[in-house]
Amino acid sequence: MSPTLYIRIYLIPYDLENVKGKLRMRDEAVLVQARRYMRSLLSELVIDDHNWDAEPMESMSARRHFLDHSIDNRTMAEIYSDLPSPETPVDDSLHNIPGMCSTLYSYQRQSVATMLARELHPPLVSDPLYIPISGIDGDVFFLQPATMEILRECPQVEQARGGILCEELGTGKTVMMLGLILATLNQLPCPEESILDERPILTPLSLRHFPSPECVLARKRLSSGHKSNKLKTSGEIPSLVELLVHYCRVQPDGLRIRESQDELEQRRLWAPIIRNTPFYFQFDVPIDEDARPRRRKVDPGPKVMYLSTATLVIVPANLLAQWENETMKHCHDVLRLLALDSRKPIPCASELASNFDIILITQARFSAEAQKNNISKLQSWRVCGCRAHANGPRVPRCRCESPTDVSPLLQIRWKRLIIDEGHVAASLVTNITPFAKALSVERRWIVTGTPTTNLLGLHFGQGSELQYPADEHPEDTSEILDTDESDVLARKWTKDDREDLNKLANMVIHFLGVPMFSQAAGTRPFNTHVIQPLMESSGPRPGAICVLTQVMSMIMIRHRIEDVERDVLLPLLRQETIALDLDPYAIKSYNALQAGIAINAVDSERSDQDYLFHRQNAEMLKVTIMNMSEVLFWHVDSERLFNVDEMVERSANFMETMQKRNTSIIDIKLMTRALEHVRIAAVDPIWRSLQAQPDVLHRISGMPKAIYEVCTVLPASTFSSDVYLITSERLIDLRKFLYLQPLARTERIIEWAQHANEELQHRIAFAQETMKVTKRARKPSSSKQQLMMLKQGESKEKKDEMHKEWEAVRAKLKALAEDDGYDRGNHMSSRNGVEDHSLTRRHGVRARFLSSSPLAGMQIGNSTSSKLNYILNEVGQFASTEKFLIFSNSPATLNLVREGLELIEVKYLVYTGLTPLERVTPKEREQRVTTFETSDTYRVFLMELKYGARGLNLVAASRVIFCEPVWQADVESQAVKRVHRIGQTRPVTVKTLAIRNTYEEVMVTRREALKAGNSKQPGLTDDRRMRDFIANPTFLSSPASTTEPLDLPFLDIPRGRTERSEQMASPPVAHRELSCVNSCGDVGPLMTKKSRVLFADEVEARTALELRPVDIVKKRKKKSLLQFPDTDNESDEADGPSRKKVHAVRFADDSLTHSRP
Repeated sequence: MSPTLYIRIYLIPYDLENVKGKLRMRDEAVLVQARRYMRSLLSELVIDDHNWDAEPMESMSARRHFLDHSIDNRTMAEIYSDLPSPETPVDDSLHNIPGMCSTLYSYQRQSVATMLARELHPPLVSDPLYIPISGIDGDVFFLQPATMEILRECPQVEQARGGILCEELGTGKTVMMLGLILATLNQLPCPEESILDERPILTPLSLRHFPSPECVLARKRLSSGHKSNKLKTSGEIPSLVELLVHYCRVQPDGLRIRESQDELEQRRLWAPIIRNTPFYFQFDVPIDEDARPRRRKVDPGPKVMYLSTATLVIVPANLLAQWENETMKHCHDVLRLLALDSRKPIPCASELASNFDIILITQARFSAEAQKNNISKLQSWRVCGCRAHANGPRVPRCRCESPTDVSPLLQIRWKRLIIDEGHVAASLVTNITPFAKALSVERRWIVTGTPTTNLLGLHFGQGSELQYPADEHPEDTSEILDTDESDVLARKWTKDDREDLNKLANMVIHFLGVPMFSQAAGTRPFNTHVIQPLMESSGPRPGAICVLTQVMSMIMIRHRIEDVERDVLLPLLRQETIALDLDPYAIKSYNALQAGIAINAVDSERSDQDYLFHRQNAEMLKVTIMNMSEVLFWHVDSERLFNVDEMVERSANFMETMQKRNTSIIDIKLMTRALEHVRIAAVDPIWRSLQAQPDVLHRISGMPKAIYEVCTVLPASTFSSDVYLITSERLIDLRKFLYLQPLARTERIIEWAQHANEELQHRIAFAQETMKVTKRARKPSSSKQQLMMLKQGESKEKKDEMHKEWEAVRAKLKALAEDDGYDRGNHMSSRNGVEDHSLTRRHGVRARFLSSSPLAGMQIGNSTSSKLNYILNEVGQFASTEKFLIFSNSPATLNLVREGLELIEVKYLVYTGLTPLERVTPKEREQRVTTFETSDTYRVFLMELKYGARGLNLVAASRVIFCEPVWQADVESQAVKRVHRIGQTRPVTVKTLAIRNTYEEVMVTRREALKAGNSKQPGLTDDRRMRDFIANPTFLSSPASTTEPLDLPFLDIPRGRTERSEQMASPPVAHRELSCVNSCGDVGPLMTKKSRVLFADEVEARTALELRPVDIVKKRKKKSLLQFPDTDNESDEADGPSRKKVHAVRFADDSLTHSRP
């Protein structure tokens, strides 16, 4: 047996008795090298009693390392998901929070209790930067992995009075914050701490008239600072009323003074109480005040800092109305709320501090206030000399002007600052976080379900399938689980992980201001102690992940999914991908685009900058993929026709070049097929004509040929075709004309269509001039494209209609909040029984006239967009009972859907940002959210994906359609969470439309594979498999239709009234083989005349005796034909917190009166 050397290592803790900190007071150059040696040494140490006694180990399996060598390959997102749920004891008062008319779920009360504990009694906790280790005798020591410092006792640190509320998306974070606000409604913050200056709480009344030592000292300091400061004091002893007026403002917690507001107003005491705003003086006391300076500077005076019980809430502009609605929904009238957008003037500091409980301010407005940061203007020796009211308490009626170049937000000591969707606090590029850091705040909270890029709270509701039968044939995962741990390598943290860590550091250091991570004297403790140990090239150091976990647990409050789902289980979420086949005309466009990619690949020999997939062509590749995505919905190229003519002209040159290069047989076949598809498109006159039209065209039947020839945009050479194609816009306008003139004959309709054609040309000319004036067009575009861009702006009639509906919604919300007996089923005038009978009678009169129209038997068939056909079928089938949320990355796609909805007469709202000719303001967007949630009129919400991914609550919808697959799985999940969240009462159906045998179908499969692997998704063009599929184009062939096509009556005429139409000559019905709406999912019955959903805007028609054709031309007031069941009762009653008696929430008006704040 070979001799063995046993070495005992004795470690000296830094806090060993009589060491007196000497171990910390050594040269840093020595310490850096020593830490490296210590790290290597400790990783090799083994703890074993036999070895300690120089005896061989009985078993190598019992070997235990001094440092834990187990491999923890969890990502930061997995660590985030594994954080423990809070365990703070819940006080009974949180079961019924005063002022709250809703009852919180158990996990919500737990979160509120944890926030209260951190705010009111911040506990001392073990320093999260240290991990426990055990010696040979079992004694526990504490190691700091970054500095290798060992202590006998773990340091205790005080938790910050705030943190990050990062509950899962859809679990009710807003109502939790409302619960926190109400539970601490009347608490006054303490003045900002100072070891150099005492800061007693004063009021205008006490500063002038109270003989207390702190008041006398304050008056003395003001007088000594400036000779002109002579406070007028009467010398009278304060009355009992004045003492109470002062006490009510400096000790408001627990007084419940608002319950006596009416009585105090009668006694003329309420206004003095409100005016007596508490404050303190903040003097600049230099540290070397006792030293004799070389030159004494002029003291500018103290700052007056008002103490406020209010909570300042920074919200995205699109969530401003949602916060107001949630406040109205869950709170009684005790709350005083002020909403500040970019246009509303901000009150002065004293009013802001006294008159409100919640101040909602948009991020844009908060950033604008950051520009007014001249804090030096707040320092002054000037004393208010305003007089008090002759009768009553001697509280001055202050009329002093505040400085205009400094924000009132900087003159208030806030009780609490909340930033909703607080992931923006991770950025130091904007001025939101720096300005928030400059505010004087006692308690700070970040509210977000996604703290950083890869920390996503998207799992709540994924367990909703537990209430339904499980899969009878689950996949066998034994092979996956059977892995030898010894073969697992330590995961190396990437630059993406470092980016997430830096964002977390910014929130902790700059927004929350956690003291232990303050960067004093140039130190960077978060980077040194948390980030660097994780980013070692060989993998995280032992204990580094444990430190990160402890830090996140200290600042974050969140429940694990299983704990949330013990309290609430969301309705079933059903997600499916609908595979569709392209329309034949769209197939030709898609194949032409694919042919261009194929010809580029072969002709460039897939090398150099001529190749589309060369790294220098990244932007061009993105544009190509965007065009491909739009082609799969509907897209035209009016300028170049996808270059088909150029490629046909150069076809001989392409073939000759391949022969000279000895091109491979595979590429020759690819070039041959590409040129074949190019020729097919180039010789099709209808396809070429369609390229000049930005609109989707619908196949129609039952239209006389004479009318069709003037209504279609196709050239006369296509009139012999058995397919009649008309744009959706022309169909909409034609129907409006017939509703105005239902007795119009063929000649009159033709005359109208000719005028409409002239108007179209004028609109194209107007679009050209408009684009020149506004300089929106940075590159030349066709007149048809310009017209399409012009149409993306909403008409004045549409805006007026939305504004009227918004006013009705506001009236409904106000009545709902103020009247407990409000009948939610009869809130709209259009629901009135008398008007409904009258409307039905007028509708019947018009229908009788329309039944004799030449177009009475006209039917609308499939469009040239198979995705639009599917959407219209879905909406037509379910819109009478459910609402839809339709997402797309492309505003142009949403515009096509918009026209389709108008064609089937379904009311919709659009949520986008900037259109080419108008800006949809944040205020308009938030109004549309409220209108959609509350109104029964609008059944569909069209939403641009980038504007709808965060924060919005749209539980009124239960059906979601993605017009194209979303590559980023987290973006899709966040969009779905707008609907599948607490408050949803219906099963949620999510359908993603993808075209079969294209990159969209591959994208869905590839994305799910990456998602299952828990790996970070690369960009679409950075993923090798997606890039290879796009770089190797495939062509589509026309499929055979297997589903019933779209078939809608053009006019709203009841059956039995179309005898005349049956005698009319009409072209053959559009070919069924042209209908390409194949689905891999179950497709419900399509819209038919019997089950048709009506949402028409109707004109008032006169009775049969009075009605004459000339009269109908006059403009009439519009009405809605169809009533929908009111869904508000269901959504409100089922919202997470149960509803109790509802009272009004008092909102601030423009006058900001003092008497009733």
